[in-house]
Amino acid sequence: MRKSTLMFLIFIFLLIVTLTTSLINSIQSFAAMSDYQKAGFNSGVVKAGILNVRIGPGLDYPVVCRVYQGDIVRVYAKINGWYLIQNDFNFVGMVREDYLGSAAESGSNQNGSTNSSGISPEEQQLLNLINQTRKNAGISNLKIDSTLIKLSRLKAEDMSGNNYFAHTSPAYGSPFDMMKQYAVKYKAAGENIAGNATVKGAFDAWMKSESHKKNILNKNFNYTGIGIVDSKVYGKILVQQFAGR
Repeated sequence: MRKSTLMFLIFIFLLIVTLTTSLINSIQSFAAMSDYQKAGFNSGVVKAGILNVRIGPGLDYPVVCRVYQGDIVRVYAKINGWYLIQNDFNFVGMVREDYLGSAAESGSNQNGSTNSSGISPEEQQLLNLINQTRKNAGISNLKIDSTLIKLSRLKAEDMSGNNYFAHTSPAYGSPFDMMKQYAVKYKAAGENIAGNATVKGAFDAWMKSESHKKNILNKNFNYTGIGIVDSKVYGKILVQQFAGR
């Protein structure tokens, strides 16, 4: 057989393989896409206290990140009882439909205004301890800021997931870098971090530390965010960010 004929036959064979593979992939993609439905709304609100976002529509898929009660997320599609969503930090994944509702129907606040809703019971516990301490000292309560809540949770998850304990994150920089990146306005700002088995234990440790106590009783701070996540090393990682405006 002449060399040119052999090369031609090899070319035809490779072309057939390529076309067949493309056809199979197209059929598989079409089958997968046929399971997707319109979500019915573009903006959703998280109804669960803490909700795992997974890389696929099932509990066996790994967790990408977490979202929290009251968080507003973008909703793209629905598949097999799961919503495909994107949060404010551009993490994309899937959550169960039972724990997500329409932001429009719920009347959720999407303008970043401050309120004490949408935080976990442990975060509320820490806020109560700190505001009671400020009240005892004759200082006004700290108000919850929704963006600071998200930043504090992101920082806590970053420390827990990447096994470090420091104010400066390898990924996000300092607390001030994070605030600047997410357009948090402030005249004064600070951050407390802790690793402890309990919320009360972390609070007590902060009150025994001069620098942490100074943040808690700082009259120039009037807004705060708190993030608490589980940690294999400490039990819990706690982050509290402060801002004064």
